[in-house]
Formats: sequence, structure tokens, C-alpha cells
Amino acid sequence: MSVVMVSMAVLIHNFVPDFFLWGYVKDQVYVPPLPASIPELKVRIRTAIVTITADMLQTVWNELDYRVDVCRITKGAHIEHL
Repeated sequence: MSVVMVSMAVLIHNFVPDFFLWGYVKDQVYVPPLPASIPELKVRIRTAIVTITADMLQTVWNELDYRVDVCRITKGAHIEHL
């Protein structure tokens, strides 16, 4: 495996998206009773997305900014806790 491929693999690992928003939407959508149809599922997804606050988005952005800084400082090395 080339150095470029290894570097890319490390960067991709360190930038796995923060799944906070996905988890939040999933928790809002898949509550009993579960959606019985695709249109109902779409409505639940839209409703969940509308409830995402500016503070939640700021938190996600801050986490991404932190990860970028860590990758920059470590020159792309694997960081276990990220």
C-alpha cells in the first residue's frame, strides 16, 4: 500500500462524520408506533430535521473544528479517541 493510500486511510478514519445528528434524527423518527408507509417516514424525517437547533449545529461544527485541529497538529496520525 502506498504512503498516499495510508495517509488517506488515516484521514478518513479521523474525519468519520460525527453521528450525533444522525442519531438525533433516528431517535426522533423511529419511535413507536413506527411509520407504516414511506410518506409517513418522510414526514417524520422532515419533522425531526426542523427541530434541530442552531446550538446543536454549532456543537457539531465545533467538534469538526476540533478534529481538524487534532489532525493538523498530529500531521494526520491515527488518534484513538477520535
